Amino acid sequence: MNDMPIITTKHNILDILKRPEDFIDEYSDTEIMTLPDYEAAGGILRILVGVDEDGRYYLVLEDDDTAEDIYPSDEETLMEAFVRILDESISREPGITEVLHRLRKKYPNLDIECTCSACPEQYEIWDSDDGDYPQIGYLRLRGGQFTAEYPDAGGELVYKACPNGCTFFEDEERERYLTEAVRACVERHKQSK
Repeated sequence: MNDMPIITTKHNILDILKRPEDFIDEYSDTEIMTLPDYEAAGGILRILVGVDEDGRYYLVLEDDDTAEDIYPSDEETLMEAFVRILDESISREPGITEVLHRLRKKYPNLDIECTCSACPEQYEIWDSDDGDYPQIGYLRLRGGQFTAEYPDAGGELVYKACPNGCTFFEDEERERYLTEAVRACVERHKQSK
């Protein structure tokens, strides 16, 4: 039996990735997650957040032998870079980043963030055109039930579906269900104005 934890987190990852300036100082990197290294038997990958001397935040992907600094691309937030690293490191769901990128192109006024990539796979939607920057959706796939609630967790159920995935989507179904759920949240938000 393998005693290694699947994923452990050190802090509230969402808070750190949204507001790194509140948590990270220039003198040390802060570990936010540990997960198994599937390429090295029994190995561990650590994900850390740091800030360089120019004030740019970056992620560190560190295993037992090496460490790699990964800066978000020009059009990528720290959160998106984190999700991309998880996609590449877990090598289970390469589709999250691409689907979110397409949704952001379709809905440029929305910030759609994957807050957890599995167990449950979940997302938050924020309206960046509204001056108050309100949350307009909470999407979650758990136990084979995918739901969208408006405006946030525990709010009004505006979409429900039963995909094949149980706690994370199968790659070929993610875009369809996310698109339908985002559309439902957007329509409900329009009704509230």
